[in-house]
Amino acid sequence: MAFGKAQVQAWKSAATGSCRQANQKPAGFLMASAELYKWNDQLRVWQLCRTSGRVTNSVTASQLEATVRLTADAMPCGNGWYGTVASGWQYSTASQAWVGGSVWSGSQLFTADPQQDPPLPPAWRGADGTAPKSPNSSPVAADK
Repeated sequence: MAFGKAQVQAWKSAATGSCRQANQKPAGFLMASAELYKWNDQLRVWQLCRTSGRVTNSVTASQLEATVRLTADAMPCGNGWYGTVASGWQYSTASQAWVGGSVWSGSQLFTADPQQDPPLPPAWRGADGTAPKSPNSSPVAADK
């Protein structure tokens, strides 16, 4: 079994020294999502295949995970090229805004024909592999 996973962790600097410690966040202050995309060769776009949806912490926590599970022998959207977008944010009371971002996994071929060339990464992916910084923006909309 394979999966796409997004994990967000909250840390803070210790009062003394250079150590970091977990920063407990109240319910609703951490958010994560994992999205599975499949390349549509006819339309030449990455299409959303499966998503974890946006997951938030329901209790005080310092980390949160969102997962999309799949199996290589039963890909949810058929054979072809797949990639994931993992996103994680924490709400900052100082800036009154969500802080975090998203990252593209790269692509992986799941098919009986291993001779296919990989597609280009999504147009909305930055040169460093990141996607939009705000949980309110949708990377898929930019592809349409």
